[in-house]
Amino acid sequence: MADLNRRLMVAGLIASGGAGAAGCAAAAAKDGPLKIGRAFPLLASYYDLAVAKRSHFKMGYTLSKKGVSIDKIAVSLVEKGKETQLHVDSMGFVSPLPGPEQLRGEATVVFTGPSGVAYRMSPVFMPVLPPSITVDAKNLSLAIAQVNAWLHKLTGPMAPMVPQITCLFIAGPSSAQVRLASGEVKSLPAGLDKMKMPGVGPGRVLFDAGRWPTAQSLSFDTVPAFWAIGPLVKK
Repeated sequence: MADLNRRLMVAGLIASGGAGAAGCAAAAAKDGPLKIGRAFPLLASYYDLAVAKRSHFKMGYTLSKKGVSIDKIAVSLVEKGKETQLHVDSMGFVSPLPGPEQLRGEATVVFTGPSGVAYRMSPVFMPVLPPSITVDAKNLSLAIAQVNAWLHKLTGPMAPMVPQITCLFIAGPSSAQVRLASGEVKSLPAGLDKMKMPGVGPGRVLFDAGRWPTAQSLSFDTVPAFWAIGPLVKK
């Protein structure tokens, strides 16, 4: 039953785009703490991957809440009677993430803030890239391929029903171009509103690797503040 629930969750997040263009929601916490594995969904599975199979992407988790300012919320990890407050930045990212040993333990996550609000953390899949106004499209394609391979493995027999992830959502730049193998330079779609995240900023650019299979590099008018791998969800 646990495997089925996990497959349904992963299939749902890919089909819908989920939180932050690429996430799925953890169990919501209204009253009392959450077990650490439920608070950080998919993280244990990510750690179980061989390093070579996750070398081009990493996990992040954003705090999701409704109608509450981030600065009014505290997130703490309680382990063996010791409470450690986690950092939540202006974009809602929570750090540091628990390690594999902590996920196997009995730690819990506590959300402190206005009552009656369902707090949760949503996973985001991000390429491992240095901050730059120009990035190698090959590295992006490798990151997207690794995310697809992992998520399709998690969905098991449901994999044929799961759409292929091909997109990178970029926040910060107001314009971007892709250079193709032919030498042509094309403008990427910009000004999109696909990522429902606090503090991301006005500029949102979409790179669809499926549309640009011969892409060599991407260039931006400013260094991206954030990028996430996810499916293209038509609204």
